[in-house]
Amino acid sequence: MTRLALAFGFIGMIAGSASAQVAPVATSACVAIDETRDTLPPEDRRGALIAFQQAFAKNGVQVVEGGCTVTYTFYNVKLGQAVTVYIVGPAGTQQLRASKVDELPQVYEQLARAIVTGQPIGSDQNTDRTNVTDAQTAPKRVASDNLKFVTIGYGVETGPGTAGGPAIGYGWRFELDRLAVEISGDIAIVSSTDSMGNGHGGVSGNLIKLAGYYYQNPISNASLYYGLGLGYGLAFLCDNNVNTGGNCYAGGGLEASPTVGYEMLRSSTIRFLVQLTAGLPLYTANAVLTDGSTDKRWIPTFALSVGIGFGRSNTIRVVSN
Repeated sequence: MTRLALAFGFIGMIAGSASAQVAPVATSACVAIDETRDTLPPEDRRGALIAFQQAFAKNGVQVVEGGCTVTYTFYNVKLGQAVTVYIVGPAGTQQLRASKVDELPQVYEQLARAIVTGQPIGSDQNTDRTNVTDAQTAPKRVASDNLKFVTIGYGVETGPGTAGGPAIGYGWRFELDRLAVEISGDIAIVSSTDSMGNGHGGVSGNLIKLAGYYYQNPISNASLYYGLGLGYGLAFLCDNNVNTGGNCYAGGGLEASPTVGYEMLRSSTIRFLVQLTAGLPLYTANAVLTDGSTDKRWIPTFALSVGIGFGRSNTIRVVSN
């Protein structure tokens, strides 16, 4: 019997504690408007006072004119169309913003509920279908940047030999603050000749590549970025020897492309890029030798490029219904 009583007592303590967390801070209170700080027209202040009093009454606090144990003083500061409401009470000063004057009753109700329940200002616990504002139903979202770019630089192709030459790239990059997705292509046209007349020459690159990047400083005007791409690549490289002839290696397939770069002027509509990219084939290129056998070589490519892009600046867009 004693254990049962203790159990019910413990449950009662929990229920009492829970109810205490949501109980009104006072059964009655005075609500006044600070006319020295309020910037609403005089004809709107009376309506604002009545609306705030009704907000407290709706949340279980009786609003009285005198003999107050608790007094809440509020004022409205209007800048443009937006109105910021400040309320001063025993817990200090709290505030909430309305995007227009018509939303003040909803904001008053959320403030009154936050004071009564003890929940943080602006939390979801203070909103319902009757007092939610337009900004809360359509929150701010980060807009992606649609960036078109071209790059030019110097590429090196290795394998049976090493040769360098111009490298060009092109593509579309869709950027958020921290992350980016890219659809692009690139090609390097290489050649080299030594003093004996021996040389190498070829072409390699991605016909199409899908890549993802991570920006080190997401909201700054310039940021280091790095990531990895996967595309369909081609490799062709000839090893020419003036005495014995030569062999040409060719192949195609999936190719991984790790990239590290630096992007500047991210807050403008024009961007500058500097990036180092490696093309690492997941296949081998084949050559048919003079004896009829097949030789296989792995032919990676490395390119250092600079580029220019055109796109929207990083912005915050409000999606409205």
